[in-house]
This record gives sequence, C-alpha cells and structure tokens, in this order.
Amino acid sequence: MTRPQIAPRGEEKLYFSALADGNLTYGFCLACSTSHFYPRTLCPNCHSDDIESRVGSGRGTIYSFTTQYRAGNPALEDQVPYTIVMVDLEEGYRMMADLVGSEPEAISIGLPVVAEIEHPDNEHPVVHFRMEVSHGR
Repeated sequence: MTRPQIAPRGEEKLYFSALADGNLTYGFCLACSTSHFYPRTLCPNCHSDDIESRVGSGRGTIYSFTTQYRAGNPALEDQVPYTIVMVDLEEGYRMMADLVGSEPEAISIGLPVVAEIEHPDNEHPVVHFRMEVSHGR
C-alpha cells in the first residue's frame, strides 16, 4: 500500500521544494528572533509576518518519543513497530518525524539525532531522524 499523499500549498510548497534539494528549512521571525516549524506566514510568538526561511543543520536531541506497535494507517503496517520522535533542533525549533535505524529499547530522551531526507519515487520528500553514529546504540 502506498503512503497517504499530500497536496502542498502556499508556504508548504517552498518547504517541500527545499527538501527536494536536500535542505531542511524552518521559519525565523526577524521581528522577535524566534525559530519555528512548520511553515507558516505569521510568527507563532509575536504574530509578525516578517518571516524568512532558513536552512537548518538537521541536528538535535530527542525531546519525547512513542513507539507504535499498531499501525496508525494501513500503509504503515509493514513498518510496525516504528517510533515517532519530537526533536529539539539546534536552531531552536521542535519537529516531529519518525526515527529510523534504532530498536525501540535503545531510544531515550536526550539522545542526539540527525535528520535525513528520503526521496520516495513519485512522492514528496520525507524527513526521518536517525541517532547520531557516535550514539547508535
């Protein structure tokens, strides 16, 4: 079964275009100097529209996680168990994605991770996180 398809619009198109080029981007408010993710036209902190898109390092630490033992979507049944992580990125924003390449027992809050971008055939790019090699338990 194929993954659910998305139809990017507005600022999402810019985000997915940057992902296709291998860049993980986030929003930065020039009015209050805060970083945010997901793409949007107004700052969630001060509501300014003085936002610019910046390219991030993709490095961060696990803030929280959950491991799914039952697929939340039929397209994911062959991936169970899979782990979803909330990651605090170095640039000051938080992002959710799945964690690949790790057994659930090896995952804990605070572990360093790095983003990687998958380019599935005929689909939009997808961000995954992977534990940093020096911490790959």
